[in-house]
Amino acid sequence: MKLMPEHRILTDEHISKTVVKRLNSYGIDVISVNQAGLKGSTDSQLIKYANENKRSILTRDDDFRKLAEENKVGVILQTKRQTKKQTASDVIKVLNRIPPEQLQEEVVYIPWK
Repeated sequence: MKLMPEHRILTDEHISKTVVKRLNSYGIDVISVNQAGLKGSTDSQLIKYANENKRSILTRDDDFRKLAEENKVGVILQTKRQTKKQTASDVIKVLNRIPPEQLQEEVVYIPWK
Protein backbone atom coordinates (compact mmCIF):
# COMPACT_ATOMS: atom_id res chain seq x y z
CA MET A 1 0.00 0.00 0.00
CA LYS A 2 1.48 3.34 -1.08
CA LEU A 3 1.69 5.99 1.63
CA MET A 4 2.40 9.67 1.88
CA PRO A 5 4.66 9.79 4.96
CA GLU A 6 4.58 13.58 5.21
CA HIS A 7 1.12 13.38 6.78
CA ARG A 8 1.15 13.92 10.54
CA ILE A 9 -1.81 12.89 12.69
CA LEU A 10 -2.88 13.52 16.30
CA THR A 11 -5.54 11.11 17.54
CA ASP A 12 -8.20 12.21 19.98
CA GLU A 13 -8.77 10.28 23.22
CA HIS A 14 -11.53 8.11 21.74
CA ILE A 15 -9.35 6.61 19.02
CA SER A 16 -7.99 3.20 19.94
CA LYS A 17 -4.31 2.57 20.63
CA THR A 18 -4.65 -0.31 18.18
CA VAL A 19 -5.53 2.15 15.39
CA VAL A 20 -2.51 4.30 16.30
CA LYS A 21 -0.21 1.25 16.26
CA ARG A 22 -1.64 0.01 12.96
CA LEU A 23 -1.15 3.40 11.29
CA ASN A 24 2.38 3.69 12.71
CA SER A 25 3.17 0.23 11.33
CA TYR A 26 2.47 1.65 7.85
CA GLY A 27 4.98 4.44 8.45
CA ILE A 28 2.46 7.18 9.20
CA ASP A 29 3.52 9.75 11.80
CA VAL A 30 0.67 9.30 14.29
CA ILE A 31 0.63 10.16 17.97
CA SER A 32 -2.19 9.93 20.47
CA VAL A 33 -3.15 12.67 22.89
CA ASN A 34 -1.66 10.48 25.64
CA GLN A 35 1.69 10.26 23.83
CA ALA A 36 1.64 14.03 23.30
CA GLY A 37 1.00 14.63 27.02
CA LEU A 38 -2.44 16.08 26.25
CA LYS A 39 -4.77 13.62 28.00
CA GLY A 40 -7.73 15.53 29.40
CA SER A 41 -6.99 18.63 27.30
CA THR A 42 -9.76 20.75 25.86
CA ASP A 43 -10.61 20.64 22.17
CA SER A 44 -9.06 24.10 21.82
CA GLN A 45 -5.80 22.88 23.34
CA LEU A 46 -5.74 19.93 20.93
CA ILE A 47 -6.29 22.26 17.99
CA LYS A 48 -3.54 24.57 19.17
CA TYR A 49 -1.14 21.62 19.47
CA ALA A 50 -2.17 20.26 16.06
CA ASN A 51 -1.64 23.64 14.40
CA GLU A 52 1.73 24.23 16.08
CA ASN A 53 2.92 20.76 15.07
CA LYS A 54 1.32 20.64 11.62
CA ARG A 55 -0.88 17.68 12.48
CA SER A 56 -4.40 16.82 11.45
CA ILE A 57 -6.72 15.44 14.11
CA LEU A 58 -8.33 12.01 13.89
CA THR A 59 -11.44 12.01 16.06
CA ARG A 60 -14.98 10.75 16.57
CA ASP A 61 -15.96 14.03 18.30
CA ASP A 62 -18.37 15.93 16.04
CA ASP A 63 -17.51 19.21 17.83
CA PHE A 64 -14.31 19.30 15.78
CA ARG A 65 -16.30 19.87 12.60
CA LYS A 66 -17.11 23.47 13.53
CA LEU A 67 -13.85 24.04 15.41
CA ALA A 68 -11.85 22.94 12.37
CA GLU A 69 -13.46 25.57 10.18
CA GLU A 70 -12.93 28.30 12.77
CA ASN A 71 -9.31 27.33 13.49
CA LYS A 72 -8.09 26.10 10.11
CA VAL A 73 -7.05 22.66 11.30
CA GLY A 74 -7.40 19.43 9.37
CA VAL A 75 -9.79 16.87 10.82
CA ILE A 76 -10.51 13.28 9.89
CA LEU A 77 -13.89 12.67 11.47
CA GLN A 78 -15.08 9.12 12.07
CA THR A 79 -18.84 9.32 11.62
CA LYS A 80 -19.82 5.80 12.65
CA ARG A 81 -18.34 2.89 14.54
CA GLN A 82 -16.06 0.65 12.55
CA THR A 83 -13.60 -2.07 13.34
CA LYS A 84 -10.13 -0.84 14.22
CA LYS A 85 -8.81 -2.44 11.04
CA GLN A 86 -11.42 -0.63 8.90
CA THR A 87 -10.75 2.70 10.63
CA ALA A 88 -7.02 2.41 9.90
CA SER A 89 -7.74 1.36 6.32
CA ASP A 90 -10.02 4.35 5.74
CA VAL A 91 -7.46 6.76 7.22
CA ILE A 92 -4.80 5.35 4.90
CA LYS A 93 -7.11 5.82 1.92
CA VAL A 94 -7.66 9.45 2.90
CA LEU A 95 -3.94 10.08 3.35
CA ASN A 96 -3.14 8.55 -0.01
CA ARG A 97 -5.66 10.72 -1.84
CA ILE A 98 -5.40 14.10 -0.11
CA PRO A 99 -2.10 16.02 0.01
CA PRO A 100 -1.03 17.12 3.52
CA GLU A 101 -1.37 20.83 2.78
CA GLN A 102 -4.94 20.28 1.54
CA LEU A 103 -5.88 18.07 4.50
CA GLN A 104 -4.68 20.80 6.88
CA GLU A 105 -7.63 22.90 5.72
CA GLU A 106 -10.44 20.33 5.49
CA VAL A 107 -12.76 18.10 7.42
CA VAL A 108 -12.76 14.64 5.86
CA TYR A 109 -15.30 12.03 6.88
CA ILE A 110 -14.75 8.32 7.35
CA PRO A 111 -15.95 5.74 6.56
CA TRP A 112 -14.32 6.79 3.31
CA LYS A 113 -16.47 6.38 0.21
